[in-house]
Amino acid sequence: EQSSVVLFPGALLIEIPGFGTHRLADAHVLGGVDSVRHAIMNELGIAIDGVAVLSPGDLASTLERDLEITLSSPFLQPDYNGAVVTAGVGAASYTPDEIEAMLVTVGTGGEIEFVQRQRSVWEGYIAELARTPGLVDDFADEDDVGSALIKQGLGAERVTTTVAPVRQVGVGETQLLGLAADPAFFDLHFGSIRMPLDPRPRVEILNGTREVGITQAIAGELIEKGFWILRTDNADRASYRETLIIAQGPAGQQEAVLVEHELGYGEIVIEQSASGSVDVSVILGADAIQ
Repeated sequence: EQSSVVLFPGALLIEIPGFGTHRLADAHVLGGVDSVRHAIMNELGIAIDGVAVLSPGDLASTLERDLEITLSSPFLQPDYNGAVVTAGVGAASYTPDEIEAMLVTVGTGGEIEFVQRQRSVWEGYIAELARTPGLVDDFADEDDVGSALIKQGLGAERVTTTVAPVRQVGVGETQLLGLAADPAFFDLHFGSIRMPLDPRPRVEILNGTREVGITQAIAGELIEKGFWILRTDNADRASYRETLIIAQGPAGQQEAVLVEHELGYGEIVIEQSASGSVDVSVILGADAIQ
C-alpha cells in the first residue's frame, strides 16, 4: 500500500468558488472545509473524498519526544535586531514546540522555502510514524472522513512527500504563487482521481439575486460534477427572476445543456459573440433559491 503527501503553499493564488480569487490559506476562513475541498477540486479537476483540518499545535501535540528533521535551507525568524537563525541546514533534533514553529511560521525565506520546510517536517514525522505506528491515532478521528483518510494515508506501508510545482505571480511585498504547468507531475499524483468530464466545461457563475452565498453553493454542485468554475461574481443586477444559462457561442451549446441538466432549472440562451474565456455563463435568478 502506497500513499503520497502533496503540499500546496498557503500563498497559492486560487479561485475560491463563491468568493473570487484569494490565497489558498484564506479558503477555510472564507467558507470553511467545503471551500478548501472545492477550491482544490476545481483547480486540479480531481475528486476529493474528505478534508481534515489540523489546527496549530495538533501535530506537535502528538509527539512525546524530540524529532529529527533535515532542512535544506536555514529557518530564519526576524526579531527587533533583524533575522536570527532558528534552525540551520542539515539534520538535527528539535522539540515539539520548535517543530510547530517550523510548520506555522513563514520566516524570512519566503513562501517557497516555507513549504519546503513543511515538507521536511512531514518527512520527519512520517519517519517517526514508521517507528511508532499508533502515533497518528492521537489526532485522527474515525468518525470524520477527512481524519480517517489521513490515518489511512499516513499509515500506508510506503509514504512519499512532495511539493506541488509552483511559480511566482505578481509583484510586491506579498509573495503570491500560482501552479506551474507540469502535466507529468499532476498525472503521476492525481491521474487516478481525475473528474470524468474531459475537457472540463469552463463556467462562470454570476449572482443575479440578493441571496448571499448562493454562488458558493451552486459552484460546489457543479464542481462535484466535473465543471471548471473560472469565476464567481455578482451580475449586473440582483433582480433576475429566472436563471439564464448562456452558451458562449454555438460551440458552447452542448456544455450549456450539461449545466442545465445538472441544475435542473434555467433557460438556455446562445450568445453568438462568444467571450472566449468561458464556455458557459450562468446568471442565477430567483428560481435558484431553494
